[in-house]
Amino acid sequence: IHIQWASGTPGQGLLVLPLSVTGDTQTAGTLAAEVQAFGALAWAEEDGFGARITQTLGNNSADAYVFNGGVPDSSTWRTADGLNFISRMTEG
Repeated sequence: IHIQWASGTPGQGLLVLPLSVTGDTQTAGTLAAEVQAFGALAWAEEDGFGARITQTLGNNSADAYVFNGGVPDSSTWRTADGLNFISRMTEG
């Protein structure tokens, strides 16, 4: 899993994760995060990381979330947890 950085737009990209229903082995949809990095990540004066997360399920419904989005067995992530997760997913 990695961020696909947009060509010609430093610090902007898209992270897409598969979604599935608990107990179901089939993917139900995707969780897409439009990401914007700042500072050391994108040559800006201030360090930071922001994202607009959209959850799209197999029934073509789409729900927009703020950065803390939705995770299994929980309605929200704390911002720090979300940043830590994206950091782990983008290492290397």
